[in-house]
Order: sequence, then structure tokens, then C-alpha cells
Amino acid sequence: MLLCAERPLRKRENTRARLIEAATSVFVEKGFAGAKIDDVVRAAGFTRGAFYSNYSSMEDLLGEAVIAYGRRILARFRETIDSSWDPSVDGLMEVLEAMRADGRTMYILTSELNLYAMRHPETYSKFDDYHVGLNREVYKLVESVLAKIGREPTTDIDRVSNALVSAFLDGVSYDFMRCTESEDSTVLHSLIEAILYGMSRPIDGSAEPISKE
Repeated sequence: MLLCAERPLRKRENTRARLIEAATSVFVEKGFAGAKIDDVVRAAGFTRGAFYSNYSSMEDLLGEAVIAYGRRILARFRETIDSSWDPSVDGLMEVLEAMRADGRTMYILTSELNLYAMRHPETYSKFDDYHVGLNREVYKLVESVLAKIGREPTTDIDRVSNALVSAFLDGVSYDFMRCTESEDSTVLHSLIEAILYGMSRPIDGSAEPISKE
């Protein structure tokens, strides 16, 4: 009986996952305003009925797409720093450089969500709920990175996290708009180092630099 009950649930979860993946591609290609339900279900291989049985609006799908993609990036980042990386700004930049394409997609998705919310203030509370859970995961990850580098925040971790995320996503956006990939990586490197060094301190009280010469 339990197995029979689980099958519809797994099918529903699979349907939502495929809709979210399809929506992510559609939103990135066409923007939220240009995306239609038919575009999403066609890309997912479903009919409109699959959409309406899982979502009440495209707004909800956009919010879930942002969360799902954000968690995918965080999982990949977490796996890297928990396995093999050089615990320094140089090492962190290597990890971030490898995630440049993911950063572009995340920048587009979050921009679409933020722009829509700014044009429709009544959606603030709904979209804020989407952000809260993801932000908590980001904060924990940034604390972990700082600890591995041997530092601790001197201000609220949300400020450190927001500064780092903004620097990375804006840097990725700037590079893609200029059709470059690494010419200005030293600028982003310096900015990341300035944020980490300026908003944290050595755990052991030393004052050694956090990047390698």
C-alpha cells in the first residue's frame, strides 16, 4: 500500500522537476515577460494540463526555478569546497571561474524575478519567501568558506554573503556583456579579496593575507 501511495507522489515530483528545468531554459532565452505557458510545457514534453495541475501561475514557476537553480549551484559549490580546493582567495576564484556559466543563468533568473517584483509590489511577500530559504543556505556556505580560510565575519554573515554573491554575479554579467571570460578576472579577484578581508578577521588573531602572492 505504501509503495502504491508513493508512486503518484514521485510522478508529481518528476513532473514538477521537468517543468522547472524547462522553465529555466525558457526564462533565460525569452525572459519572464516573453515566456508563455505553452513554451514551458512544450519544452518539458507535457500539455497545459500538467502545468495547471502543479502551478497556479507563471510567477510561482519562476520562483521555484530560481530556488531550484540556486540550490543546484550551492550543491556543486559545497561539493567542491568539501573535497578538494585550495583554501584561499586564489582557490576560491578557481572554483568561481569554473561556475561562470551557472552564474550567468542565475543572474538572468534572479534579475527576471527582481524586475517582476519591482513592477508588481504586491508580489514582494511571495518572492521574499522564495529568497529566505535559499539565503540561509548561502549564509551557511559562506561561513564554511570563511572557516576553511581561517577567518570569521566581523559583521552579520548576511552582509558578507550578499556582498560576495553580488560581486560574483555582477562580475559574470559584466564579462558576458563584454564578450570576455577572464580578462578582468583580476578585478573580481581583488574585489572578492577586499570583501573577505574587510568583513572578516583571522580566527587565530594573526594578520596574514588571505591570498597567495
